[in-house]
Amino acid sequence: MASDDDHRNKQAAKHAAEPARLLRKALVNVLSLGSWEAIESDHRRVGLAWRSELKPGWGKPKYVGEVIAGLAHDEVVALGRRCLELLSDRELGALQDAIWWLESGGVASLSVLTRRAIARGLEGRVICRDEGIVHFMSRCAGVTHGWDQPSIEYGADGKLYKTESNVFAIIISNRPPEVRAVPYSHSQLLEAHGFFTWPDQRALAFLEQLVHPTVRQGSEQLEWVSWLNALIATDGFRLAETGRLSQHPVFSAGRWLEGVHGRPKNLIFASPTKPDLRFRDAINNDIEIVTNSDKVLVYDRPIGSEGLSWRELQAWWAEEQGIADPRVAKESLYRRLRESLPVDSPPQQLLFKAFFKIHKEAVHELPALLPEVWLHWDPKTVQQRGVDALARFRMDFLMLLPASVRVVLEVDGQQHYSRNGRPDPATYANMAAADRDLRLAGYEVYRFGGAELEGERGEDLLREFFAALFKKHHLDVK
Repeated sequence: MASDDDHRNKQAAKHAAEPARLLRKALVNVLSLGSWEAIESDHRRVGLAWRSELKPGWGKPKYVGEVIAGLAHDEVVALGRRCLELLSDRELGALQDAIWWLESGGVASLSVLTRRAIARGLEGRVICRDEGIVHFMSRCAGVTHGWDQPSIEYGADGKLYKTESNVFAIIISNRPPEVRAVPYSHSQLLEAHGFFTWPDQRALAFLEQLVHPTVRQGSEQLEWVSWLNALIATDGFRLAETGRLSQHPVFSAGRWLEGVHGRPKNLIFASPTKPDLRFRDAINNDIEIVTNSDKVLVYDRPIGSEGLSWRELQAWWAEEQGIADPRVAKESLYRRLRESLPVDSPPQQLLFKAFFKIHKEAVHELPALLPEVWLHWDPKTVQQRGVDALARFRMDFLMLLPASVRVVLEVDGQQHYSRNGRPDPATYANMAAADRDLRLAGYEVYRFGGAELEGERGEDLLREFFAALFKKHHLDVK
C-alpha cells in the first residue's frame, strides 16, 4: 500500500507537470459563474470573445471550456493575468496558483521534505488564536471559508481536534446527533488545504502569515522566525525583516543565498560626479542635497524584499516632480536618467537605451535600471583621503531584484585597466578588489567590455544577457 508520503509526492508531481492544464481548468471555473448574462459580461471585462453560436444547449463550464480550448497558450496565460487583475472580487486562489506554477516551470523549490518538516514542527504549537484555524488556513489557501468546512479547533491542551457527528443517530433513534472531538494533526490540516502541493509563492506567503505581527509578536514571533528559518534554509529560503507594522517587525520570505543582508535606506544615483550632500537628520538617515540638487537623485522610500521596479520608481518621480500624466512621467524620468550617463561612454549609453528598447512596455514590471549609483560616499576629497580610498565608490548600473538580490552592471573602458593611456596593473588590481568586496557582500557583478556593446551586435548580446538574468531569478518577462 502506498504511504502518505508517496501520495503527497505524486500529487506534487501532478501539479508541477500540468500547469497549463491547471490554468485552463481554473479559468473555466472562474468564467462560468452566475447567469448567462453575468458570464457574457465577465467575458467582455476580460477581453474574451463571446461565442454566441456555442451557447444554445451547452452547459456553462462546457461552453467556457470550448472557448478557451480555441486559444493559444500565450493567449490563455494573458487571459489568466487579466482575470487576476479585473475579477479581484472572485475566488481566484486556484487561478493564481496555476499562474505561479506556470511561471516556475512546474518546479517547487520548497521541497516536500521541508514542507513535511514544517507540518511536523507545528505539532504542539498554536497557529493562530484570534482567528478560527479553518478560516485562517482557507484564507492562506486563497479559497472562501464555506459553510461546509469541518469544525476544527484547538483544545484546552493546545492540540487540534476535529468535531464529528453521528448523523445516523437522528435517523435510527430520533435522538440528537452524537458529537465527539477527534484528535487531528497539523499534517492532516495542511494536507486538507493543499499545503504540500501549493506553489512556492503560496507556501512562502503562508509562512509569512504564521509570523505576521497580527498573529504573534515579541519573543514568540522571533522564536517562530528562527525555527522556520532553520527548516527552509536547506532550500535556499529565509524569512527576513522587511518592514514594520506599529513598531512590530514584518517578515518576508524569499531566497537569501544570493541576496544582500539589510534593507536599502537611500539610493543616491543619476550623478556621474560626486554629489554635494549632507545628513539633514542623521538619526533618521535623512539626506539633503546642498548644491546642484538637479544633478543627483535620492530615492528614500522603503524598499522591501521584492526590490525596486520601474513602476515604483516612476511613481516616486511623478510625485516628486508633480507630474500627473504617467506617460509624461515615464518619458521625463527616462530623459533624466539618460542625461546622467557619461557622454564619453557610448557603450554605457547603448546598454541603457537597449534595456528599454528590448523590453518596451514590460519595463514597468521589471527591476529599475539605475545608472551612476553611489555605493560609498565620503565627505572628504580625493586629495584628503587618497585616490585609492575612493576608487570603488560608484557603480555604472544597479538593479534591485526580489529576494534582496542586487545586480551590478559595469561597462569597462580603458580607465578600468589603464592610466594615462597605458596598461596599469595597479588600476586593474583596484577593479578586481572592488569586485571581490561586492561579491562577498552578496552583490552579483557582471562586467561588459566596452568593445562588446556596439551597434546591433551589442543589442543582441544584451537581449540574451537580460533574458538569462531574469530567467535565473524567476522573473516573468512578458
